[in-house]
Amino acid sequence: ILGDVVGQIAGDAATVEVVIPNGQDPHEFSASAHDIEQMRDATMVVANGLDLEEGLVDAIDQVESDGVPVFRATDHVTVRHLGEGEAAESHEDGHEHGGDDPHIWTDPLTLAELAPALGDALGAALAVDLSARVDAFVEEMGALDTEVRDIMSAVPPGRCTLVTGHDSLGYFADRYGCTIVGAIVPSLSSNAEASAKDLADLADAIDETGASAIFTEVG
Repeated sequence: ILGDVVGQIAGDAATVEVVIPNGQDPHEFSASAHDIEQMRDATMVVANGLDLEEGLVDAIDQVESDGVPVFRATDHVTVRHLGEGEAAESHEDGHEHGGDDPHIWTDPLTLAELAPALGDALGAALAVDLSARVDAFVEEMGALDTEVRDIMSAVPPGRCTLVTGHDSLGYFADRYGCTIVGAIVPSLSSNAEASAKDLADLADAIDETGASAIFTEVG
């Protein structure tokens, strides 16, 4: 999704190469030597940030130290923090998944907030004026927000309760008045594992709230 955002704002001024293949979980992807070389040759690397791309963090830091400009999207938006029913997780890879949520793309207005800074960074790197494309993208995200609100208006107040595969829909829930009941994997990373107690607690929460749908992850 972030690659699509970059492509919409850069337009014909850049060729956008997405390192993580479509459909691949960014939490689980590991960089190959080819991926690192591809990033090293880039005019700019655009990353989500907040360790979403867990297997790319060291590679991104490496190419940045080699002089490649790196733009981290989550440095330029209002980052949400974990709410009640959500859990942070520390993993064996040494990266700490704290209380800052990296899943910014689930809220179109957060992407709209990102667009001006991304447009400025891309414009400077490419020596082009991307302000018109930024404005068009912001307008598109506003229209998408209106569409989502129209769809969500069919849900009775207080009835939008969500259970997710992992803690990934917080921005959406905050924007559209939903309550996160819990997650199958109570972590910001899908690399974490749920314990028997986690699943039992989640089942109790579903029973208590009457949540009627579970949104699972691809794969």
